[in-house]
Amino acid sequence: MINKGDIICGRENLCPVTMLFEAEIEIYELLEHKPIISKGYTCVMHCHTFADEIVVKDIMSVTEKNLASGLLETKDAPKFVKAFNTCRVRITTKNPLAMEKFETIP
Repeated sequence: MINKGDIICGRENLCPVTMLFEAEIEIYELLEHKPIISKGYTCVMHCHTFADEIVVKDIMSVTEKNLASGLLETKDAPKFVKAFNTCRVRITTKNPLAMEKFETIP
């Protein structure tokens, strides 16, 4: 029986499954009691039919607008990320998630 969210693939070419992945995310608004994202931040991620609690394991980089010049600046390994910035993070999930690499299926 096939259910919503199931993945169909050939036996000789199975879809990779992971609980740790790297993602580029855009932060819009954050909760008033959690105004920044840092290592260990927990929240719920919704991706198609997948919804699960996740933990931010590492922050790899952040791209933010410099208020003085108006130019975008990228910082490696920041301690935290504020709202309205883009960041690259490592995320862990509680349940396995079927996922292809971006290089394989952009």
